[in-house]
Amino acid sequence: MLKRNFKSKFYFLLPYILVFFIPFFCLSLLLHHYFIVNTQEQLEQYEKNSILKTENNIYDTIISLNQMTNNISNHPKLTRYYVTNRAVLNETSELLKQYANINSNIDEMILYYPLGDEYYYSSQGFYDSDAIMNQKLRIDQDSFAEFNHLLNSDAYGLFLIKKVNTPQLVFISNLKTSNYKSGKVIYFINSPRFVKHFSSEYEHDIILLNHKNEFLYSSKDITEETLQLAKQHQTNQNYKTLTAEKDYVISYDTIGVPFKIVTIINKNKFKAPLNRLKFLFYFGIVALSSVGLWISWFFTNRQYRPVKNIADSLRTILPNEVNVHADDTNIYRHLQSNIDLMIENQNELSLQLERQKNQYINSLYKSVLEGNTLNETDQQFMMTNLKTFDQSKYFTIIINSNELMEELDDIFPFETENFEAFLVNERFIKQYQLIFCHYDAKYINPTVISETIYHYMLQEELENFSLLVGRSGYQIQDFYSSYLDTLYLLEKDSTKFGESESILFFNISDQTEETDANYIFSTNFIKLRNSIENGNISTCQTSVEEIIEIAKNPTTNQIMSKTLLYEIVNCLMKYATEHQIKIPQSIYDQLGANFNPYNAKQPLLDFANYICEQMQAILEKKEQDQNNEVITQILANYRNIDFSIEQLADDLNVSVNAINQVLKEKVGITFSKYVQQLRFNYVKEQLVSTELTIKDIIRNSGYLDASNFTRQFRTFFGCTPGQYRTQYKNKV
Repeated sequence: MLKRNFKSKFYFLLPYILVFFIPFFCLSLLLHHYFIVNTQEQLEQYEKNSILKTENNIYDTIISLNQMTNNISNHPKLTRYYVTNRAVLNETSELLKQYANINSNIDEMILYYPLGDEYYYSSQGFYDSDAIMNQKLRIDQDSFAEFNHLLNSDAYGLFLIKKVNTPQLVFISNLKTSNYKSGKVIYFINSPRFVKHFSSEYEHDIILLNHKNEFLYSSKDITEETLQLAKQHQTNQNYKTLTAEKDYVISYDTIGVPFKIVTIINKNKFKAPLNRLKFLFYFGIVALSSVGLWISWFFTNRQYRPVKNIADSLRTILPNEVNVHADDTNIYRHLQSNIDLMIENQNELSLQLERQKNQYINSLYKSVLEGNTLNETDQQFMMTNLKTFDQSKYFTIIINSNELMEELDDIFPFETENFEAFLVNERFIKQYQLIFCHYDAKYINPTVISETIYHYMLQEELENFSLLVGRSGYQIQDFYSSYLDTLYLLEKDSTKFGESESILFFNISDQTEETDANYIFSTNFIKLRNSIENGNISTCQTSVEEIIEIAKNPTTNQIMSKTLLYEIVNCLMKYATEHQIKIPQSIYDQLGANFNPYNAKQPLLDFANYICEQMQAILEKKEQDQNNEVITQILANYRNIDFSIEQLADDLNVSVNAINQVLKEKVGITFSKYVQQLRFNYVKEQLVSTELTIKDIIRNSGYLDASNFTRQFRTFFGCTPGQYRTQYKNKV
């Protein structure tokens, strides 16, 4: 059972988990992409773009710088740009200053000349290296260290060739990724430091020439042919057409110093710009997917989970939970029609059923009628628990015929405005067929229904039949008793088929004559009910034994015998239901599907003994609660002037003697003395703790005559109320 409940709860929660988890998971991926992945990609791209790439003159360089910084101007964390070229100082200083003033995202722009005297220029003035190291320039130590590291790195290069005072820039790509072995790229190096580095790192033959095309430095001894080839390249602008067995890296003039733009980026605080349109597009997809999941879950849940929803609603309708033990001796398995009719009277259940498919409604009937909606500890017989809350009543009719009536399937079930009837097609005795009837007692009665069914059968040209009609009632147990009534009639009467005797009623006519069954029910069962109500175990067991003896007497017909034995169960179950008595599983097992009334004396006695014991406990608790209520009511009302024992007896629906008996057991005195004692205690407490006048205190205690109260007070305490106040007030 625990495993089944866990499984059902898991499947119940699964749609909720999916509906909530999938949208949030998709949204998390979306946010991760834009604020984590996209940020990292943008960061890498900005780091690449921070190196100026151009082959035009210096003024185009500044324009390119402007375009590049515009692309990242939305990021206030990119606050410094370092331009390293002393040769373009005069041409660019004013532009740098203007650009720094215009672009609010740039604190300052710095020109740096790494060779020679290492002069510095920024949009805010000239600085030398000592000034920078002394932090007079607004560059912190970490930024300056990173700046120098970038200057000394070999990752990127942008070099200037000065020729006839016309500055030209040649872009040198990433040495670590460029295809420098192809012979199609020339690397222009400007200083012996770089020559040594490149020659050792990349094993190239490197020649360094000045702007006059004079040899300055070589990484190793070179031939005249190689030198001439380098000089020839200096005059050949189409250097990409150079073909040689080796790559030659040549630089002209130390004036052509590295030109770098370095961007200091705080990676921890960097945030890439959000593409709002793209973000809204993907967010819309996630939102629509979520809505789709909600809609599909809603319809799926409503369409494919009817049993749990409706079974839960059933439990709010029934006074106790329901379970059915069906075997060949009872017919509760055939009560699908009753469930139909009961549910039709409940608006909420009707609305739920209208939305379900037939196969799911059938699964509901099966679940309820077979007891699958309940756990083992809450099992209860259908006969005593399933009730309707309207004026509907139930009864049964047995069709007694000499022929099988399969053709009746064509006319049953049928219904009119005030009643419905259902033919039960199960294995009963050959010539019997059972009709279960449900009707509105305010507008119709079983006689009319029986005659209606009788005329239907005549219209079908059926002959030689009779209708045996049992008693009617408001509970399913009445339906079952009605079934036993009809069997009793069938056995008792020879039932000569004819129009005058075609409808036989059991105890629903106006006749005053009692049947044997009525006499037994009116004597033995009255004794049984009284013993149960009083919790008298011995009398209850005696009554059960007497009824069992009558049922097993050979002179008692079989149907009446079965009726008496089942009525014992009905009677005991009635009190269990009314007083919400939990019945042990052992008793359910004895009275369940294998219950045989003819061999059930001990189970019935055990059941009766258990119910009486529980009734004793209920009566004792009720008596204790009633006794406590007497004291509670007195304490709450003793200060009322009109309060009396008669009024209390009326309020509690008990006798005056009963109240006095309770008080003698609880406090040892009568009602009047107990009330007087409470009033005296109240007056004493008020005299000491308040400043009210003595008359007001006496009146508040429930006395009208202050003089009479004063005399009684003096008799009990030896002083007047005033003297009592004077004596004890100062001691408090």
